[in-house]
Amino acid sequence: MKSFYFSFLLLLSVIVLSSCSDKQVNDRSSSLDISVDEVGQYHNVALDYALEAIDGSPLMNSFTRGSVSINDYAQCLAQAQSAILKNSQDFHKLSVSQVPSYVHDALNVTLSERSITSIRLLLTDPSYSLTQDLKQEFPNEVSSVVEAYLNEMIDLFKTSNDYTYIENYIDRIHLKWYREANQDDREIISSTTNVAISSLDYWRNHASQWDATLKGNALRGFIIGVTVADFSCITRIVLIGRQYSVIFWKEIAAAAAAYSAGSAIEGLVGSLVDWVLGNHGYQVVYGTERMDFKDFSNLVEQYCIQELTNSIK
Repeated sequence: MKSFYFSFLLLLSVIVLSSCSDKQVNDRSSSLDISVDEVGQYHNVALDYALEAIDGSPLMNSFTRGSVSINDYAQCLAQAQSAILKNSQDFHKLSVSQVPSYVHDALNVTLSERSITSIRLLLTDPSYSLTQDLKQEFPNEVSSVVEAYLNEMIDLFKTSNDYTYIENYIDRIHLKWYREANQDDREIISSTTNVAISSLDYWRNHASQWDATLKGNALRGFIIGVTVADFSCITRIVLIGRQYSVIFWKEIAAAAAAYSAGSAIEGLVGSLVDWVLGNHGYQVVYGTERMDFKDFSNLVEQYCIQELTNSIK
């Protein structure tokens, strides 16, 4: 089964979990963060960083895309993630010696079967329920209001072909469930809505910069897919962030952008890449090449470390 979304999931919590450690929370001032209403705007800025970083990748060229290697694929993913990480507030506090653990520790947290499969299943398996999955992962933390809100948002994007209708109806869904929510749930609803609106706007205006060959239904599928990948990750990220003393919305926005950039990259190579579950876990299959999931994630990690280390020197 094709994975349209989850490669960059390996990397998403680098930003969130690393930046929310107790030591860094104590070091940071909340005035450096953004408000929940600015999450979407910062998310789009982070996507610009990623696009600039991978612009020269052979994966971005439709003429060379079919001849690249699994190594090129890993490097492109790492370049996009590294570009977002470089603009994280926490990154600028790191020394060269801290970079490997900064990346490695966060990647270790994200490599779970649930995280790997959730977004892929969301848009490939009609029977899959993201909210039911979240309720199992975070018992007693996903309220009935958040569940209903997310289900209605996902259904909207899956069933409508009209961007204007989607944009207008998002506001109605937001207002409907925001009124019913407590303060914690309002943070999830507002941040998710903000990212959904900003993401849809970004991809409608910039999808051609990522892949100029997309037209018609293929273009719409690309735009809807990466937008859903964006906003559907927010609840999980916020729930992870609540394990720490403070939630930082810049990191929430950047993590959503990482989702979006990664799903966009997978969209570019969708006919070439596949993820299969074997006897010893997942493998990435890229063209005629095959690599164990662990080896592939290690390769992406090493490219990230190299990129970030070079930017400090």
